Amino acid sequence: MTSSIPHLSLVSLLAACMQSAQLGLEPGVLGHSYLVPFWSQKHGSYDVQFIIGYQGYVELFYRSEKVTSVVAREVCENDHWTQSYGIEDHMEHRPARSDRGDPHTYYGLVRLSNHDHILHVMNLEEIAERRAQSRAADTGPWKTHPRAMSRKTVIRALVPFVPKTAVLAEAVIVDESVPVALYPNMAAELAAQPSYLEVGEAPEGEAPEPAPEGPEEDPGPAPESSPGDAEA
Repeated sequence: MTSSIPHLSLVSLLAACMQSAQLGLEPGVLGHSYLVPFWSQKHGSYDVQFIIGYQGYVELFYRSEKVTSVVAREVCENDHWTQSYGIEDHMEHRPARSDRGDPHTYYGLVRLSNHDHILHVMNLEEIAERRAQSRAADTGPWKTHPRAMSRKTVIRALVPFVPKTAVLAEAVIVDESVPVALYPNMAAELAAQPSYLEVGEAPEGEAPEPAPEGPEEDPGPAPESSPGDAEA
């Protein structure tokens, strides 16, 4: 989100940040989650969409004691690749040493503590179908990190088959949503604020005052309490 955004919904921004914090995911650099603005005709402002990244889902999977390993990879045109489903799933992937070509398939593999595993494979058509359902299909991480988002898509498709945790179940519900729920005290505080932010500009008459020069005044020692005060 940059200063070029003229009207940004304060409620959706804070709610998205809170949702990320509740899941224990850090937006931005780590790739756990992203906060992507999009224009809302209904609200007349930019709302913030909360998107969990590939690394975010990997982090959530590892919080289950029953999960020992999570990987998601792309298979490219010049890689060696064979895969089949059955009573015993089979998959063999040997990436080309150079000039791998473009991806044509993505797969996710989860290994469990009971030595079992769960494999899921998606082709580009299936990835594109999932991408088209996102409000941020042509912006945000889908535009800047398409391979990472494709890996995230195949990992997310594994969620129904892996051991459940409360936080993972919540993640699937809120992923790529526009959260609006706030804590009651924060909601009351926001009620007195503008419904949108002029990003990069302070509201007229509300520019921060410079800090006073010189040391702060010493308030002196705190008054001693009497036994009578302690009993009150």
